Amino acid sequence: VVLAACKDDGRALEYAAPELTSDHEIVITAVTRYGYMLEYAAPALKSDRDIVLTAIRSDARDAYKSAAPELRADREIILAAVTKDKYALEDVPPELQSDSEIVRAADYYEPVGRMQLEFGRDRRYSSWEVLC
Repeated sequence: VVLAACKDDGRALEYAAPELTSDHEIVITAVTRYGYMLEYAAPALKSDRDIVLTAIRSDARDAYKSAAPELRADREIILAAVTKDKYALEDVPPELQSDSEIVRAADYYEPVGRMQLEFGRDRRYSSWEVLC
């Protein structure tokens, strides 16, 4: 029943019983259209690369924020998130926020040119400065 509900509207995952939020098929069905539903997945599935990448394709920033910490530090996951939504860069670990490949990926999807992006508390990086 929950799988059918998630196929119809992935937001049904929010109301699923805890044991159902650990079902791979139910969760991947939900996050395919509503990536932010990763928040309601069982912790083990927040560590599943396939589920996290599927969620990021739908809703990059919110899905990235809900991923398990080890995947939030994974370069492939970070690049997928910032390529889809440049603002996901604000949630990337501080030591990677100035990585030129990651900053370029963020600019690639939605160019910001010389605009400064704010990251973290007191740090500002200009993508222009990182690229030059």
